[in-house]
Amino acid sequence: MNENHWYPREPMTFLTDTLWCDAATEVAHNRLTDTYYALGRPINDCEDEVCNIGKIKPADYMRVRGNLERLGWRFEGGVLHHRRIEETLESMDKIRSKRSEAGRAGAEARWQTHSKRNATALANTMANTLASGKQNDASNSNSNSTEIHGGVELPSGFPATVAEATVAAMFVGCTDEFAAVTWTKAMSRGGMDAKGQPIRSWRHYLATEWGYDQNRREERKRVETRSKSGAGRNEGTFNARVQADYKSKVR
Repeated sequence: MNENHWYPREPMTFLTDTLWCDAATEVAHNRLTDTYYALGRPINDCEDEVCNIGKIKPADYMRVRGNLERLGWRFEGGVLHHRRIEETLESMDKIRSKRSEAGRAGAEARWQTHSKRNATALANTMANTLASGKQNDASNSNSNSTEIHGGVELPSGFPATVAEATVAAMFVGCTDEFAAVTWTKAMSRGGMDAKGQPIRSWRHYLATEWGYDQNRREERKRVETRSKSGAGRNEGTFNARVQADYKSKVR
């Protein structure tokens, strides 16, 4: 079947072309046209097939066939041709090819931009890490050294910018938004975790926070499910124990 599931049908053209036709010829012309577009190729010049497609009675076949020739149908080489339909199909193929090429170019541009952005962020992170290492070597500092950023001393291993922080998201498997929010909270504490300990391995800290977040989400879903169903609402509570004791006494 033809990949184009539509064709530009012009009502005025069809009406004026078939104004002189009888009902059988007009029905045959319209059905043969639709079939030609649906197949995307000429129709076989077989009397039974043409009658079946065009809903032509065998007794009217020769008369309708002659009328179809007046409408531009050519019975040549064992198939039915129509110049206007062939030109339209060719035009539609060109339009589809242009749209496909434009879509492919747009997709490639988006992927290239995304890849370039990630590569740039990764390159900046590596450059900053190397620069930080050189500074640490120059000052004879150890692994517990700190970095001064905006007047704040940050632990070694803690990203200085949100762009550096989000690079770790691709390794952890979390979203960039989560990495940015987690970094912002830790940055407000001077690169410390909630217990006041310096964060010296940002990737491990981010992975831990992401795991906690996913567990909390799952727990909330379970609580909401139990609340909606009403089942297990008192499970493990004092009320549940009292109810169980009461039922045992009633028995």
